[in-house]
Amino acid sequence: MRRALEMLIETYQDEVFGYCARLVGTGDALGVYNRVLSAAVSDIDEVHDQRSLRAWLYKIARITVAHHHRSDRRAHPQALDPEYVPVQGPEGGPGVRLSDDRLDDAMAALDPATREILQLALWHRLRLREVAQVVERPLRETRRLAAAGLSRLAFELQQSEEPS
Repeated sequence: MRRALEMLIETYQDEVFGYCARLVGTGDALGVYNRVLSAAVSDIDEVHDQRSLRAWLYKIARITVAHHHRSDRRAHPQALDPEYVPVQGPEGGPGVRLSDDRLDDAMAALDPATREILQLALWHRLRLREVAQVVERPLRETRRLAAAGLSRLAFELQQSEEPS
């Protein structure tokens, strides 16, 4: 099992580290990523029914990032919005890019849960089945939120193109 974990980490280390770096900044990324690896090593024996080990790693990273932000928030109570979802845009990463802030504005108009689902699917290229596992929602609900979010996103982007 240990060799399988090593292969898994080797396969996804850049991807998961990039996810952490986008969410906590490059200064804290290594510490957060090391906590993700530590949690993965500790929890590997608990993995029985995971359909996607990649999603399992993202889920650990998501939880670790949330803990990191909570500790930051305790140190700086006004630092985060109460509805903060720890997912950022595609800064320097693969995915959709626009020459202006239209996409950021359109994403900001979405509710936090829908925004996180779309960002995991679009920017981190997780399949919806994996996204559902990461955000701990039923697949049907995840699909519904993704579809509604994409419709809303398309509407917002279309509205931003129309002349005032």
